[in-house]
Order: sequence, then structure tokens, then C-alpha cells
Amino acid sequence: MLFDLRSGKRKRVIQVTYAVLAFLMAASLFTVVGPLNIGDLFTGGGSSSSAATSQFDDQISAAEDKLAKNPKDEKALLDLARNEALKGRAESQPSSVGAPPQITDEARTDFGRAADAWERYLKVSKGQPDPSAAVYVVQAYVSLNDAAGAARTQEIVAQAQPSASSYGNLAIYRYFEGDFAGGDAAGKRAIAEANPSERKQISDQLDQVKKQAQQAAEQQKKASQSSTGQNPLQSPLSPLGGTGVTPPGG
Repeated sequence: MLFDLRSGKRKRVIQVTYAVLAFLMAASLFTVVGPLNIGDLFTGGGSSSSAATSQFDDQISAAEDKLAKNPKDEKALLDLARNEALKGRAESQPSSVGAPPQITDEARTDFGRAADAWERYLKVSKGQPDPSAAVYVVQAYVSLNDAAGAARTQEIVAQAQPSASSYGNLAIYRYFEGDFAGGDAAGKRAIAEANPSERKQISDQLDQVKKQAQQAAEQQKKASQSSTGQNPLQSPLSPLGGTGVTPPGG
């Protein structure tokens, strides 16, 4: 990615390689039906054919032309973030039903560019960031295994579109970011937004997610203690250093 892995925003990201597996498993548990159903982040995908991506290439090129003239063009940055994220989704290879799609190198690059454009957009945007674009940027951060980025971006979505699903997803990302208090707060809001008949199911799901996140955090702690004098293990949940790929986010 284009982000500095040493920055404060990234320091709480889980750094154990297999933590991504727990993250994906946990995320797939949250099955509340809604416009932001987290299951949508890990199912589907597309193909890397030119037919699947050419529609996004035209939009990306148009945005880049505008940014070449004005690097702070708010709308162009927003269009670039959205279309890079959509292109990355299209280039992710379909997997088995219910399983996360395989993220290709091309898709990873697109997701990173989407995240970079989003961060640039946030710096120049006036007022509330566009939540409709944030939805796609969240997917980019998730695909890049950046729980912190996903959480920051999902918070924008949840505040603009409060629902059991949007706050439930926010809770998941915060747990895997290591922000357990923040995850609990988002989880309570998710339960409050849910239909009474769904509240226990959501509560049980989020409890399970929290336990998985705590286990991953504990493994990270042990790995850090055992790697004294060595470079710490880098997790798929953290941004990709130096590859030009970064997720939008929360």
C-alpha cells in the first residue's frame, strides 16, 4: 500500500499472518440482511476480463485526467476511489459459495489505489464524506485486511445510514482493529437498531466475533514477545507496504 505501516493509524492492526483467517471467519458470521450485509464483502467477486473492468477504466482515466489538472478536485478523487474499488471487486476471482473471493494481484493494486484516493479525498472534502462511496472503500480495506481502515470508513457509513447491519459491521472491524471498547459500543448500537426478534442472534454473533478477535490479539502478543530482536510478523490485516495498494477506510 501507499500508507506508512509505522503510522499511528496502523499500529493497532493485528500483525499475525493467520489473523486474517479469523477476521474472515468472524466477518462471515454477521448475516443480518440489509444494504450493508457484511456477507456481501466476501462473496461474489467477478473476473479479470476486459469486459468486466473496461467500464471502470474509462471512469478512472477521466478522473485521473481531471486530477492531473487539479490534484485537489474533490469529485474526481471520489470518482477515482469508487471506481478503483469497483474494479478491484470485479477483478477478484470467484470462490466457492459463501467463501471470500480470491484477491488477485491486480485487484489488490486497485484496492490500494482506491484507498489512497479516498484518503486524499478526505483531506479536501468539505463536510460529511460521501457514505455511498464509503461503502465500496470499506470493501477495499477489508480485501486488503486492514481492519483499522475498514473501521474508520465504516463509521462514516454507519453514521449516515444507521442500521443493525452498518453498526454490526463497524463492531466487527473495531474488534479486529483491537478496539474492544469501540466494538462493544458499536455492537450495542447494532442491537438497538435491530428488530426485537433479531437482537439475540446479533448479540450472539458479535460475542463470537469478539472472542475470535481477542484470541487473535493474544496470539499477536505472544508472537511479538517471541520475536524480540527480529522484525515482527506482518499480518494480511495490515496495509500492503510499498505495493501501491491501500484500502479505503473504515
